[in-house]
Amino acid sequence: MAGTRSVVNAGSSNNGNTGAPNVDMAEMMMILDAIKEVGGIYLVTADHGNAEDMVKRNKKGEPLLDKDGKVQILTSHTLQPVPLAIGGPGLAAGVKFRKDVPNGGLANVAATVMNLHGFVAPDDYETTLIEVVD
Repeated sequence: MAGTRSVVNAGSSNNGNTGAPNVDMAEMMMILDAIKEVGGIYLVTADHGNAEDMVKRNKKGEPLLDKDGKVQILTSHTLQPVPLAIGGPGLAAGVKFRKDVPNGGLANVAATVMNLHGFVAPDDYETTLIEVVD
């Protein structure tokens, strides 16, 4: 799926937020419909959150300019939070996001995916973001 990641990593000067709604929604709906049809589970996330401000800035927050006087585009990953959504008809009853992992991140996604597939993550993985509550 092309979308925000493609827009951001390509260094487009257009705001990455315009890429996601215009490119991803139709494709996302096709995927979600297919998941529903087969009784599956979805997990949707991203790998960074810099689409809200794609400009390199100095310590005062002012945009940095290149040698031609153009704004320098930020394509690197940031520490901004990114969304994570889990659902679908195949999701077991009682699966909830854990409240004891308030600062979960991408490192926690691998264990979460393993748990969704019915496996226990190895001890050297970061903790899962989900639990089953009765």
